[in-house]
Amino acid sequence: MFGFLRKKAAAPFPGEQCSVDISSGGMTINGMKLDVLVHLDSAEKLLGTPRAMKFRTSAENREFLEETHGEGMVSNRVNYTWDDLGIYCYTMNGKVVHCFGFMFRNDPELDLKYAPKKMFSGSLTINGEPWQQAVLRGEDCEVLRTLHVGGYCVTAEYADPFAGDKPDEGGYNCVEVQLGN
Repeated sequence: MFGFLRKKAAAPFPGEQCSVDISSGGMTINGMKLDVLVHLDSAEKLLGTPRAMKFRTSAENREFLEETHGEGMVSNRVNYTWDDLGIYCYTMNGKVVHCFGFMFRNDPELDLKYAPKKMFSGSLTINGEPWQQAVLRGEDCEVLRTLHVGGYCVTAEYADPFAGDKPDEGGYNCVEVQLGN
């Protein structure tokens, strides 16, 4: 009926019991496959009801985003956050998730309104390997590191991208997974 009358459902498991694996076959959370291009309803069934943060899209941002996501695809930008799990996602139309993120530290200078209240405390692997180890095989792109896993792109954002030759030694703020280009 009306979205504001929906009962908020909590995550069916505590954050530290969240086990995520990203592979060429998709993303698996606690044994359940959840693809990156997925309807929000499917993510809610697995993770509970998220908090929503709607964005206004300037003409300049719309042009940039539509170059990547396709003309007319940016109609209702909403980020959703599962605060207790440390997980967030992006949508361009408010309904289809095109990127999932796992927050490990929240840089207060960025002032991200959609940042989870708790940081991700579960286990995150890429093809069964600890994610920190796997992303080291990816490409260094100044402020983040990217790793292609099948048709997906995994990005790990450096906590301190100006840490010299090894910015990953300062850790990472977050890891995001989306369809690769």
